[in-house]
Amino acid sequence: MLNFRKSSSSSVERGWAWIVLLGCSVEYFVILGMFKSFGLFFVQFQRKYNTSASVLSLILSVQNIIASFSSFIIMGVGTRYFTERTMVMFAGLIGLGCCIGNAFAPSAEVLFFTQSFLFAVSAMTAHLPSMLMISKYFERRRGMANSIANVGGSLGGFVLPFFLTFLFSEYGLEGTLIIAGGLFLQFLPAGLIMRPIERDIHINEEKDRNGIVLHKEDKECTNNLLSNQTDKKNVIEYEIQGTYNGSCTSLHKTVNTERKSNSLVNINSNQNNEHREEIEFIGKYKLKPHELL
Repeated sequence: MLNFRKSSSSSVERGWAWIVLLGCSVEYFVILGMFKSFGLFFVQFQRKYNTSASVLSLILSVQNIIASFSSFIIMGVGTRYFTERTMVMFAGLIGLGCCIGNAFAPSAEVLFFTQSFLFAVSAMTAHLPSMLMISKYFERRRGMANSIANVGGSLGGFVLPFFLTFLFSEYGLEGTLIIAGGLFLQFLPAGLIMRPIERDIHINEEKDRNGIVLHKEDKECTNNLLSNQTDKKNVIEYEIQGTYNGSCTSLHKTVNTERKSNSLVNINSNQNNEHREEIEFIGKYKLKPHELL
């Protein structure tokens, strides 16, 4: 079992995050470029199988439907049991099978499986995890990161049609599809650099004695603040306000009242004892109120 290196939260928006963004741009380049270049294959398929344009258009429509439904499975089930790295690399193998199947398909009906099903699954298995990796590695600069990745897709839509046209003239439809399968193999190195990121902060909710829900980080901040007090028991009421990424901003309503309460009890007890002695003295000597003055 291979144990690949994982990134920590310190890699967010710096360091390895830009390498991950490069891999996502490569994935966008291939997927969006092949999507936008399907019109070139459309003409070649029509010539090879001598079929109508409506049949080939139906292949593209079924491809879009399968892509939409497969996204639910990939995002709901795939991301739960597999990492983004695994799914992107597996998508490269599926894309290779798609291109080889298209190259040697005996009829247009086979394209409903090789092009509509395999290509749609490959595209969604690679594209959706790449979007997740961008959202994990970038927070404040997430918009800029998505823009850079989309630039890769735009370049693919611009460059690949010229490249495929050249391949058609040199190697024909079968040779072009096999070389296009090699483009999908670029998902293997692109997936390898997509390290799973581990957050250093793990949120665990706990309740204090007053029923206030505290996160684990809040509790640690509170204990650090309490350690600076001379007596932790003196602090009987507190409130955590404005926590962000495990940081504690303020600790309000700190009331040091245990000693005050003890002194008040002593004062009250002394006053009660003096009042009781006065009553006993008045009752003993049977003094009247005006005689006390």
